[in-house]
Amino acid sequence: MRCWSFCLVILFAVGGAHAATIYVPDNFSTIQEAIDAASSGDVIIVRPGTYVENIDFVGKAIIVMSEMGPEVTVIDGGQLDSVVKFQNHEENDSELDGFSITNGRADEGGGIYCFGSSPIISNSIISDNSAEYPYAYRGSGGGISCFWASPVVVNNIITNNRADLNGGGVYCLKFSSPSIVNNTITDNIAGETAGGGGGILCDYHSKPLIMNNIISNNLALCASGGILCSWYSSATIKNNLISNNVCVDGNAGGIGSGAYCDLIIENNVIIGNSATGDWRNGGGLTFGDAKVHIVNNIISNNKANWRGGGIYCSSTTHPNPSALVMNNTIVNNVAGDSGGGIYGDRFFPEITNTIFWNNSAPTGPELASRYGSPPTTCCDIKGGWPGTGNIDADPLFVDLAGDDLHITFESPCRDSGDNSALPQITDFEGDPRIANDVVDIGADEFYYHLYHTGDAIPGGTVEIKVIGFPLAPVTLAWGYEILDRPYPVQHGDLHIWPFVWCGFVGNISQGGVLSIPITVSSNWSSGDFAPMQALVGPWGGAHSQLTNLTTVVVE
Repeated sequence: MRCWSFCLVILFAVGGAHAATIYVPDNFSTIQEAIDAASSGDVIIVRPGTYVENIDFVGKAIIVMSEMGPEVTVIDGGQLDSVVKFQNHEENDSELDGFSITNGRADEGGGIYCFGSSPIISNSIISDNSAEYPYAYRGSGGGISCFWASPVVVNNIITNNRADLNGGGVYCLKFSSPSIVNNTITDNIAGETAGGGGGILCDYHSKPLIMNNIISNNLALCASGGILCSWYSSATIKNNLISNNVCVDGNAGGIGSGAYCDLIIENNVIIGNSATGDWRNGGGLTFGDAKVHIVNNIISNNKANWRGGGIYCSSTTHPNPSALVMNNTIVNNVAGDSGGGIYGDRFFPEITNTIFWNNSAPTGPELASRYGSPPTTCCDIKGGWPGTGNIDADPLFVDLAGDDLHITFESPCRDSGDNSALPQITDFEGDPRIANDVVDIGADEFYYHLYHTGDAIPGGTVEIKVIGFPLAPVTLAWGYEILDRPYPVQHGDLHIWPFVWCGFVGNISQGGVLSIPITVSSNWSSGDFAPMQALVGPWGGAHSQLTNLTTVVVE
């Protein structure tokens, strides 16, 4: 739930004494009339309703925001053009906040079109828009198109958009550097006849930051159902859930790159993606002629019809392709031919501190290469593999079948990695990367941690799980409010105050995990939430520790 009245107070406080507040439809009947009349620094507040129009910010440094949020405030493009345009050098002081952007149709940017601009696009639902006419760069960016543009795209839902060619959800072209953060990008489609990047496509020297998003259930015809980076793009892809995306007749279900790209891929969960066409590769990730840095990712349950169920790497033209694969957990992936976990064609990444377990393929179920033996060090590889520090032992995950890939206290991967080339100081979910002198193998570092599994449905049950050292007592607290700033106490940062409930819930098992089933109240509704935090060990204990904050949100 968003506190829209609080947002208004902040805007008025920072807007300055001379900024005007304009209401639609009170002062002007349409949003565009209000924009045309506004001056720099003004705030336009739009009352609930459906506004059938196509708006252009015309270069003005103004904020256009809904009064009551996107569920009740709709801008309907009438399938006549992009619904919203930023094409006159707008910067971050031009902001669109809190609308449903729908029913747009254009050759680029059916929902929102940014050309040579850097606005803020926030708290909106961008849905059911289309980019049509597939020639040149046209037919791209069903939801949002960025051309020489670097908008901040934050806290939006981008869903059910379609592009005839590229970028069903978001398209970035020619030196665009957008920040795409905290969005849900789902059920978008790219490529009616060709094209790719069902969720996001970055092309021709684009440098996006893609962080903290849910990118799921997107579809591409030719390349990469989730994210595609092509032709000299340099993307940073961090802390995303990339799941159940599908590439129908090309490579890369989850993430893919084309020639001469330079990608940082860290701390993502890449799960359930697929490349389904004949002779297609890379269910989770595909990299061709690129430099990639793949660290601290969970890569599981992806499927490639041909090679590389988890990862597929190839090179044909790049003079110096390279890939670093370090501290990943690569499990339960499937390839129809070879390389269930990873396949290398003409080049192979340097692999360190990575788990390959329970992947499957007729040839090379864990690793396979067209030429030579893939170099690995300090990896846990089912069936064994030559290399310094490699082991072949059950990683002892909390629940492999249930995709809970945290390692237990008894795991042979704990304190068994190589510290020498470690590029990160945290693991895939933000825990300290070296918790006990020696780094753990895989994406997860064994450390005090609180999380939950299962869907939070009224009347249903979720499992609250606490990771910690064996036999330590656990006190769990939950509340309704999260502190704006964590309060430092003896055993770490306190995130919740006041408590609604706090009490002893059990001791950590010998395996280092305590599981607590909790029934979600049948009186709760979708969007209700309960923030939780745990203390592992007694108050005042030498090794006691407050865990991270986790929040159970009712679906």
